[in-house]
Amino acid sequence: MEEIKINNIAEEFYKKYTKEIYPILESFEPERKQLFKKNLFLGILTLIVSIVGVAAFFLPITTNMPIVSSQLYFVIVILSPVVTVFVPIKYFTTMSKSDSEFRYKIKKKCLKKILEVFGNIEWKNTKSDKSLLLSDEELNASGLFMDFNTRRTDDEFFGTFNNVNFTVCETEMEDVRRSGNKKYVVPVFKGVIAMFDFNKPIKNRTVVATKGSYTRKSNLGFNMLITISTSIYILIEHWFKNPNDSWWMLVIIIIVINIIIYMILKSRQDSQEVLEEVKLEDPVFSKKFNVYSSDQVEARYLVTTAFMERFLNIKTAFDTKHIKCAFFDENRLMISLPTNKNVFEIGSINTSLKNPKSINYLYNELVSILKLIEYFKLNEKTGL
Repeated sequence: MEEIKINNIAEEFYKKYTKEIYPILESFEPERKQLFKKNLFLGILTLIVSIVGVAAFFLPITTNMPIVSSQLYFVIVILSPVVTVFVPIKYFTTMSKSDSEFRYKIKKKCLKKILEVFGNIEWKNTKSDKSLLLSDEELNASGLFMDFNTRRTDDEFFGTFNNVNFTVCETEMEDVRRSGNKKYVVPVFKGVIAMFDFNKPIKNRTVVATKGSYTRKSNLGFNMLITISTSIYILIEHWFKNPNDSWWMLVIIIIVINIIIYMILKSRQDSQEVLEEVKLEDPVFSKKFNVYSSDQVEARYLVTTAFMERFLNIKTAFDTKHIKCAFFDENRLMISLPTNKNVFEIGSINTSLKNPKSINYLYNELVSILKLIEYFKLNEKTGL
């Protein structure tokens, strides 16, 4: 199969955009304007209500205005803060939902045509299909992420580019913990994850991570930090609620529980393969990244000078501080690109769809993902 050159995609994309995509976007413009005006009106109304609510609460106090009745004043004092807080929250929730639904409608009409330019690539959104292309087991197998038990996935892409199978997903992972009626949410990851077939034989695991990034290697210390912090919070909360109680028994129980948790986590870590730090000769790369592997020789075979250069380029292209990748499971390469941006979108209610910027972001994001294959030459069996 003939390879697709990234440089040739731009010209084909422009032709497709002019002939097929722009007319679709233009047809959505009247609806976008109507939604924009509606949101603007509701936004102004929300601002007025909030100002009136604040004024109703503080004006009688600051100006010594006569109060019609104590009952009326009591109602104002109770309702004003509720209205002032609830109305803006309701507005932003409604606006966000409206924008999300509008963007999804555009995607359903345009994205299939856009992807035709890139070859054999398909889009899947979890709004219509809850199944996941990248399973939790695969994410855990990579060793790139801390423990998580909650996951939300938006856009997913899968297919073949230049004879390389790949999967890309926009996902968010959290570790949700509960203590009594309290819920603690520990953010684990939010951004883009890409997994590719890798044609070099991989017998061991090698992980490359930006300095300061967390991987499974750092799970024990991080998990214990969260556990101990939660324990201290419980003790302080108990002391404030029951200052006269003897709470030394609670301290002993919590210490014992923390020791048990530590032993369990340590046992889990010891049962996993040991990843040792790999010292590389490139001072620029070593200053920005850590490399861990269960096989020093294979790690140096994979993380070559050319690889280091391309990995630094990817970090720059995605404008992210932390980037990680793992070579694992015989022939897989997984890359994590954390970002708080809502990626893979085609404009919004607040931006004219006639403006090319509404689709340029999507194009650049897709091209950046596909460039990974060119960066790593994943379809070649020799040399990085």
